[in-house]
Amino acid sequence: MPVRIGVLDVTAAVVLLVALVLPAPAHPVRPLYGREEAALALKLAEAQAEVARSPGDAAAAARLSNLLVDVHQTDWAIRVAAVGANGESPDAWRAAVAASAAHMERREVGPALEWADRAASACDKPGASCPDYERARLETYITALRAVHDSGVDVKKNTRGVFDAVERAVPLIRIGGTPAPR
Repeated sequence: MPVRIGVLDVTAAVVLLVALVLPAPAHPVRPLYGREEAALALKLAEAQAEVARSPGDAAAAARLSNLLVDVHQTDWAIRVAAVGANGESPDAWRAAVAASAAHMERREVGPALEWADRAASACDKPGASCPDYERARLETYITALRAVHDSGVDVKKNTRGVFDAVERAVPLIRIGGTPAPR
């Protein structure tokens, strides 16, 4: 019986030959996280497990969101915080602050201010676990965000303008004769 070689046989042979002849990839595989972030891997895993165990726990969502910001995963951080902030937990304000912080990490002042305002509203709700000192910190944060937002400074290009806007809105008290470095 004669052997018949068709177009598909030739194509398969050429593909196999090309696969064997091509050099190995030039870019080695690297881990997703660097050394600093790798130290947070256990904390991230614990925080993820805590959120999985208690999906309605806004404080757990805020902790996970803050850890995700630390490893530069701001998309996930915003999603986790938004879910926690939309619940009825007494700590919903913490998750809203975490969402705001994730937006600021991305230098998105408008959304950061919106989430901070939502955090203040959640902080004022009856039954919220928002102590006075946290409320004061939140108000200072909102004041600084609003100053940057209203100044019109491009936060992605002008960090000095951001610092100046914040310092005008929330002046720092310096103790001693040495001014802080600029």
